[in-house]
Amino acid sequence: MLFNSLSYAIFLPVVCIVYYLLPHRMRWAALLAFSLHFFMSWNPRLIPLILFTTLVSWSGALALDHLRRRRARQAVVVAGSALCLAVLFFFKYYDFAADSLQGLFGLLGIPLAPPTLSLLLPVGVSFYTFQTLSYLIDVWRGDLSPERIYLTNIERINRFAEKMARRGVTVVFAFAPLDELAVTGSAEETAAFGRAVTEALEIPVILDLPTALLPGAYFYDSNNHLTSAGAQINIQNLIDGLREVLADEAQ
Repeated sequence: MLFNSLSYAIFLPVVCIVYYLLPHRMRWAALLAFSLHFFMSWNPRLIPLILFTTLVSWSGALALDHLRRRRARQAVVVAGSALCLAVLFFFKYYDFAADSLQGLFGLLGIPLAPPTLSLLLPVGVSFYTFQTLSYLIDVWRGDLSPERIYLTNIERINRFAEKMARRGVTVVFAFAPLDELAVTGSAEETAAFGRAVTEALEIPVILDLPTALLPGAYFYDSNNHLTSAGAQINIQNLIDGLREVLADEAQ
């Protein structure tokens, strides 16, 4: 499927439409399916290659997330990198290495004729191999957290906070200011929701949900657009909450 072909002119709009119509949690699956289809449109028989390198790097990253011993983590990175690079070498450099060895041994007077395979080079094999390698290495170094299939927004926040904590940065959370008239649930339901979010977060909350709810007079034409007076109240609430967190850490 060439970029200047009619099939790609149809394929790209379909991808965009499906992506934005799907719920956020399902978009990764759509992108994966469309990406595999795009790759298979050239040669479907080679799809196991990209699936193999993807599974190796993905499972290796998940293993790194659970391992704590340095040698075990290094072994996972080395094994995953070797497997991915083996695929690249086999399809892209094996014939070159075989011809080079035959020439080298010929100069030494040693007859050697390793078989050449004349394999069809998969499209983008170098690109996606080094992409998967960089992902695995970034997870090993702590620059990235491993991707999981299903991940809530709270889990994403916790993962980001964990990553920043390794760099000496403390992440705090604050509920965004919201017009209290826009809340449809009862006060008990709203408070219960706020407590559930606060308990699920693994970081300090400097502005809880009840405090973030403000009267409608502090908003303009939307439920989130604060007036100057509303902004001042929100900033003061954030400062007070941050002071409490800093005071707790100092104790």
